[in-house]
Amino acid sequence: MAQVKKDDVRAAILEGADALFRERGYSGATLRAVAKRSNVSLANIYVYFESKLEIVFVLYAPWFMARLERLEAEASALDDPHDRLRLIISALWREMPTEDGGMAVNLMQALSSALPDDRYDPSLIRWAEDRIARLLATCMSADRNLSPDALREVAHVLFMAFDGFTINQRLHADGVCTDATIDAFCQLLAPRAVAANASHAPGAKPETRRP
Repeated sequence: MAQVKKDDVRAAILEGADALFRERGYSGATLRAVAKRSNVSLANIYVYFESKLEIVFVLYAPWFMARLERLEAEASALDDPHDRLRLIISALWREMPTEDGGMAVNLMQALSSALPDDRYDPSLIRWAEDRIARLLATCMSADRNLSPDALREVAHVLFMAFDGFTINQRLHADGVCTDATIDAFCQLLAPRAVAANASHAPGAKPETRRP
């Protein structure tokens, strides 16, 4: 006879896991410890979740989606394409890697320790890449002529770098993404938008045109 799952038990497991992940990190929080914190048996955890990897994804996905939706709203409120682009890259490479008790760090630990037979669903990152690609399209000048597929590849690179910056900030106190890195990538991706922004900056010299 199939065991009836209870929402309050599932919620207790997630609450206990979330607390332990924040205290010890994903790597330091065993399922046995999660069971003890949640006041359930270890066997009962497997009734609700197949693995610790599944638990961290259940916790991470709503946070990640809400954070990207907030980024989208903040970026859409900016009129200047360069400011919009810079906000996107700064959020992905500098802010999100350390936010909310290290949610991103825990996911990196989970993925780095996952085994080939662990179930990994790429739908979340694909959703995120599509979302960021659409945002990037609003930052590009017409002469860049980047297709939606090309912008999704750029978004993929942004998230690969997000993974790296998340790990780097975890390992080094000075591992935060610098302004110089963000500005360099903005210049690489949208030079005309950057130039336009610089020409309107306070103290900028007016462009000299030949007669």
